[in-house]
Amino acid sequence: MRPAFHETSNVCFAVLLCAMVSGLSAFAIPDGQSPIDARLDADGRTFTVVVPGTIAFQAGYSAQIEFDGHPLVLSPDSSPRQPDTARSSESTPLGSAEVATTTCSFGDARVDLLFRLGVVPGVSGVIAQAGIRNNGAKAVKFVSSTPVALAGQLAGNPSTWLATALFERDPAAAMKPAALAVSDIVTPLSIHECGTLYRPDGNGFLFGPIGTPIAYVNTSLSHFKDGKFMLSVSADMGSVLVEPGETRWGQQVLILVEPPQTAVARWTDWVAITHGALKSPGAMSGWNESNTAFHRKDATKELPAAVDVVRTAGGRLRPQVIRLNDPLAGVLAAEWQPAAVMLTAKAGARPGVRLDPGGEIGVITRYDTTNITGAVRLAVQRGFRDLEIASPPPDMPAPDGRRTSFEHSRDWWTAIRKAAGADVHLMCNDNGPNRAAVGLVDACRTGAETGLDFNAAIRNMFKSLHLQGRWFTVACEEYHLKPVGGSPSDIKNGWPMIRTWISMVGLSCGAAMTSDPWYTDDFTPYWRNIEVLTPPATEHPFAPDMCIDRTWTRLVGQVHREWGDWTVVLLWNSEASEAPVRLDFAAAGLDPERNYAVWSFWDNRYLGVARGSWTTPSLASGDSQHLRFTDLDRAPGKPVVVGSSLHIYCGAAELESVTALASAMEIQLTDAGARDGDLFVYSRQQPVLRNATGCAVSSITAAGENVWRISIAGRRQNETQRIELDIRLPFTRQLWFWLLVSAAMAGLLFGVWRYIADLRLQREYALDRERTRLARDLHDDLGGDLSSIAMLSDLALPHAGDSEAVSGKLQEISTISRDTVRRLEEIVWAINPANDDIERFAVYFCKVAQTYLELAGVRSRFDVPDQLPSRPLTSTQRHNLFLAAKEALHNSIRHGKPKEVTIRIALRDDNLVVTIEDDGAGFPESTTLSTGNGSVNMAARMKQIGGTFERRSQVGRGTVVVFSVPLGGA
Repeated sequence: MRPAFHETSNVCFAVLLCAMVSGLSAFAIPDGQSPIDARLDADGRTFTVVVPGTIAFQAGYSAQIEFDGHPLVLSPDSSPRQPDTARSSESTPLGSAEVATTTCSFGDARVDLLFRLGVVPGVSGVIAQAGIRNNGAKAVKFVSSTPVALAGQLAGNPSTWLATALFERDPAAAMKPAALAVSDIVTPLSIHECGTLYRPDGNGFLFGPIGTPIAYVNTSLSHFKDGKFMLSVSADMGSVLVEPGETRWGQQVLILVEPPQTAVARWTDWVAITHGALKSPGAMSGWNESNTAFHRKDATKELPAAVDVVRTAGGRLRPQVIRLNDPLAGVLAAEWQPAAVMLTAKAGARPGVRLDPGGEIGVITRYDTTNITGAVRLAVQRGFRDLEIASPPPDMPAPDGRRTSFEHSRDWWTAIRKAAGADVHLMCNDNGPNRAAVGLVDACRTGAETGLDFNAAIRNMFKSLHLQGRWFTVACEEYHLKPVGGSPSDIKNGWPMIRTWISMVGLSCGAAMTSDPWYTDDFTPYWRNIEVLTPPATEHPFAPDMCIDRTWTRLVGQVHREWGDWTVVLLWNSEASEAPVRLDFAAAGLDPERNYAVWSFWDNRYLGVARGSWTTPSLASGDSQHLRFTDLDRAPGKPVVVGSSLHIYCGAAELESVTALASAMEIQLTDAGARDGDLFVYSRQQPVLRNATGCAVSSITAAGENVWRISIAGRRQNETQRIELDIRLPFTRQLWFWLLVSAAMAGLLFGVWRYIADLRLQREYALDRERTRLARDLHDDLGGDLSSIAMLSDLALPHAGDSEAVSGKLQEISTISRDTVRRLEEIVWAINPANDDIERFAVYFCKVAQTYLELAGVRSRFDVPDQLPSRPLTSTQRHNLFLAAKEALHNSIRHGKPKEVTIRIALRDDNLVVTIEDDGAGFPESTTLSTGNGSVNMAARMKQIGGTFERRSQVGRGTVVVFSVPLGGA
């Protein structure tokens, strides 16, 4: 086991707390560059960390050495001189950090205590590191460094603050809850490597190692009355020798004051970069022969049986790796080893072997790598491409005393990797995450054996989720289909717990290995549970309760694809009694304002639509709901896949692509998952199979309101698998229906238009006939009578004698009659439809104008085209234009006294333009239309027919009047 936290460090910590003082620093990271303020206090012996509105604490630093065989604590307060401070910068994965370095000298031991404090701009965290420099003539032993030793006051109720150990140091003796209330800490709590201190609202911080790999880190957390606490983070240097003139630094640590999900991800990525984590090859699934619980007696029979069942299972069993157990089977020494490798290869799996340095290969002590590296090379030479290194030796320093236990552990894994080569899949089986193996192994076991109680394994799995694909592939303890030789009821909480554990293994996206004897008849009904885990998905799930709750009962995996997003959630009851579990959509990254289809994996059933939150029914202890939530508001009107029983991740692994239209859908599958199963599609109309390639669709049935179950069978491996569906739209949404409706509407509109047009033509024809009749009657009857009156007056005039009165009256009757006849002729001309064109208007107006000007004794000039186009001019237009032009002539003669009047008629830009120009007296330009002279009437007439009226005049230079009428009607 790794060494426990040294009690001497606690003594040092107590001394430091007594020496802490308040005050501002002589050195401070520049303001405005980081959300955290980290300051060395005025004397350089302590430092202060402040995150406005979140946290503030004062801390010290120290180191423990062994000098001349005696332990010695180096702390700034015991140094006779005030520390020297220098400022520098340091490159980090998140940018350049501003760093302050202090040096405290201890004359008697001739040793300097070194300390570095810094922040990275934009990151709400502080980095700290402590070390020593040997200035003497003798070597000293570096026992430990403590870069952070702080005392603080917890805000609010201490029972709401939770301490979480993210790395279980001893999985078998793990604390029962996932997190422990600070108020429940009676004796100092030891946390290995990385831990957190948070309230349920997310306020708090994370602490853990970063930077160059040097040493394991241990933290001691103590709680006192009234919410006071002490926290000391120390690096275990293992009493390494520091020679004269040599400087040795302890492990750098990081304190992140950010929400748990952000802080854990940032710390994980930081370590992955500084430790050179390998690019994840992806998790694998398969069969492991190494579980000794099965008490196998003859591995030479079990392996062929496992291979035979894989080859005859019709593609249902597709292990990516088959791993043998060397100590029990003696694979490397057995004569049948070549056959074992070939058998495994025939099953389409990677041949693997479990090597145990503490087993029959020979006990390894003090990091003697000779035996293990020799076994690794031999295994690789004989064709094994998957190696599990079980039970690494305990952490202990090297014989030369120059390397920490961490460094020697890393050297050990480096030697194994070199012996195995880069293309061999290497797994560390250390019953917990080992930072020393980062960058050297492809996978790491992160939990204890499940046995008959899965609770400890579940806690370990939750705490290692953030490592998946970042440090290495997470290898949870094996899943089980059922206990060997027994029934699911033999396991604590029975089949519900087995089902929950299978879900957790699958949703972790880590390795999915089992030791179950697939080849026995009683396991055949459980094969489907193997299929749905093959191969593991590649998502990154998280626990919303991480570090902010005592028990973590929610596991969330968000899936993002081009064709849509969905969320897979596992809600399990970790309590001893029956209870429901609630999921808040906002906490799970779902939009609480949207509608989500809810589908249950183990029930293979659509449960309905949820909004804002979801609460399970009351679940038995250990039972769970494995659900998929699919956003229905993203693409309204289009079909959406809302569930899949083919793979444990409900579509993330087995769906290659989905193309959805309102009337059709195409689903392309990968080889992942079960050969038979169901897809669930949300569609207001029933999907109908058009074509299936590489598989068969046995039925499409209703599975709920607007939800359809598409049952798939016989998925053929290594072939394109595609399902094409048509969506039975109602006839009101069919194209042909709307084309028919459009055609009918077009026909109806055309008929109505023709009817209205016919009515208009008939009305216009009747009106023209009436206008013709009226013009004829006026002309023939009334015009004739008036002409007769004028003629009789003329005949009676010579017989009037000398009576001047009678003679005058007869003359007046004759004049009025002739004027009336002339005006009547104008009216008859205006209403006669035969005159409805511009040419007849021009002829008639010029005739009237010429007669009128001759009677007035004024010369007339006409500028009219020889041929005017035959364009219609309505009676209303002719009548108003004629009267307006006549009014203009009248005004010209009456007011201008011209000698000559010019009349121009032209067609311009589809407008009939009549211009009357005289050389009369004119009038001022400032004269408005409202000043008389008939201008108001002329303007009103032109406005009535949509035309324009313009008048230009100057005194002594005549007047120009222009009328413009748009052709086509008013």
